[in-house]
Amino acid sequence: MGLICGCSRAAILMAGLPQSTDKLSELHDEIELQLIAAERQQINDLYQSEKLKDEARRGIERELDLHQAHLLNQRAEK
Repeated sequence: MGLICGCSRAAILMAGLPQSTDKLSELHDEIELQLIAAERQQINDLYQSEKLKDEARRGIERELDLHQAHLLNQRAEK
């Protein structure tokens, strides 16, 4: 069981993904950096519309800065 048309379910799921773990790691990091950018935009929009206070905005920005720095440092070490 678990075979569809002679292929395993895992093989079908993995067919469209990069084959090396390095490529998967790079893809993951790029997605994370894009998410951070989107979060920054959302935070800015909320702050500009006065739905987010400055103290909260700065705290969130700091967390995003740390996460981004961590990702970029990991990339530099590879």
